[in-house]
Amino acid sequence: MSIETDSGSIIPSGHPIALNGQPSIKKIALSEATLRVGRIIKIYNPTDQANLSKKWIEYDILVDRANSMGIHTQIVYPHCVIANLFGGAADYIEYTLRQESLNSPSNNKTYLGSWVLLLCMDSNANQSLIIGGIKHPKAPTQNPDDGHHYTFSFNGTLLKIANDGSVSLTIQGPTKSDGTVSSKISSSFSFNADGSIKLNSGSANTGEVDITATSHVNIKSSGVNTGAATDATILGTTYRTAEGSTNNLLATNMTTLSTEMATASGLCDSISALHIIPIVGPILASPLVASLGVSLATMSTGFATMSSAISSFESNASNYRQQS
Repeated sequence: MSIETDSGSIIPSGHPIALNGQPSIKKIALSEATLRVGRIIKIYNPTDQANLSKKWIEYDILVDRANSMGIHTQIVYPHCVIANLFGGAADYIEYTLRQESLNSPSNNKTYLGSWVLLLCMDSNANQSLIIGGIKHPKAPTQNPDDGHHYTFSFNGTLLKIANDGSVSLTIQGPTKSDGTVSSKISSSFSFNADGSIKLNSGSANTGEVDITATSHVNIKSSGVNTGAATDATILGTTYRTAEGSTNNLLATNMTTLSTEMATASGLCDSISALHIIPIVGPILASPLVASLGVSLATMSTGFATMSSAISSFESNASNYRQQS
């Protein structure tokens, strides 16, 4: 990959000399003790044949240097790696930087890639570490009204800790080098200053929220509303306990009613047959009529018990749902 400078000069890929005949990286290799600013012009992945470490992503950084006379020159610091905050095998932070992308809608060239700070280990320019970055001229202007705050933005993921202590995480979708979103998503999760928590799956995607757990998902609250946040959620165990009790009572009484109705039907047939006999028929049927009365009274009690059970179940309906 060749490097085009602001003046239009071309540096062939891998060429070590600086621009405008100034000292090359080889000549300053062991005397570089100054904090430098540069922009990323090439990236070497660990699988790249030109990568030296074969373990970490390496970057070529184009640095603008000025000598004591104020003369500027550009030198490529090759195969720089990002410093690790923790420096451990188990504890580390890993991220990637953007290669420069020239945006030139006008005569003013603006490079949209990462602008980084370099320091060299033992003043050796061939062992340059990227220790951070500078404010990019195209980054958003800071707003003093934000007060004491923290903002983290990386590839469309935005984390904010506001002046009031609230925390929000917004997934906007991957961004281009200029910060514009390539495909808007806008899902968010926030801990608000009043202690409330809000999860929004966004409107530009499927809108689904999937929860997978190897055990129970426990929700302790005074109420859970669904749908348009107007429908209370049923308390399954409480509801089924009350429903089961009511159903058992209804089933028991229905069995009794079925038996009594069969008995009453038989009594009616017997009474009807006895009434055919002149004079003594009604006398003989009298005990049967009394038994029929008992059977009908039992059925009446059964119906009353079922009605009461249904009424009781309905009167406790508020106990079967989460209170809003």
